[in-house]
Amino acid sequence: MLKDLFTWQFARCAGDVPSYLKVIVDAHRWNPGEEKLSEVRLRHPFPCRFVFRTNTSDMTVVSEVFVHQAYAIELPEPPCVILDFGANIGLASLYFARKYPNATIHSFEPVPENFALLQSQCSLNGLCNVHAYPFGLSDRDQVLTLSMDKPGQYGGVHQAVETRQQARSFDVPLRDVRNVLSELGGASIDLLKIDIEGAEHDILRAMEDRLPLVRGIVGEFHAVDGDADKLWTLVEFLRKTHVVDIEKVFSNNCLVVRAWSRRWLKATWPGWSPLRIGFA
Repeated sequence: MLKDLFTWQFARCAGDVPSYLKVIVDAHRWNPGEEKLSEVRLRHPFPCRFVFRTNTSDMTVVSEVFVHQAYAIELPEPPCVILDFGANIGLASLYFARKYPNATIHSFEPVPENFALLQSQCSLNGLCNVHAYPFGLSDRDQVLTLSMDKPGQYGGVHQAVETRQQARSFDVPLRDVRNVLSELGGASIDLLKIDIEGAEHDILRAMEDRLPLVRGIVGEFHAVDGDADKLWTLVEFLRKTHVVDIEKVFSNNCLVVRAWSRRWLKATWPGWSPLRIGFA
């Protein structure tokens, strides 16, 4: 009780949004407790509300999206069509919906508990431009068994392995990304956010024919079974059609990636250069 009172009163007096949210995140990290649903209201950088589960991996997502703004990317023009592969609890979709109010956002999340919160974010904020789908994406239609190694790790679910001790396993539907893109229609994807715990490899390769029409990409590439070489193989594959920026290499074999279609840059951003979009 005292912890919550201190957290919220201190956060209300914080001078800026990153400070406000960092207090919330740090307080629950330092004072682990039971998982419970909580709500945050923001006024800056845009008015919004969102719900999350305290003392779970949701805290990391809050920090990534609103404190560190991990999905910020400089673009030649505002995006009209945004795809969110691995929407989790919907905070990235909320971020994009508020930052680009004229965009149409398609969000995909197969974990039922996460999808329910994704729907809550849309309802709380009246997001008519976000379309949520309760399935994941793959290189083929299938039902996949996922596992959560520790309670509360909703952002780190991965394909179940028989030799691994799981705290919980469950089945989720996955659909062939090529069929889904065909159903959505339209030639170009202005922005693709992707964070799907290693399935990036299969999905991006399945999208090879469509990849040149994906104008901007932001997200995380994860090593599969600890094989970091596959991360760099995927980066080199993407560099055939995109200018790729690797922001940071994490110790858990994960790359934060931003990429821009070379074709798009030449057509819409005369005189562009790698230095101009923020890296050498």
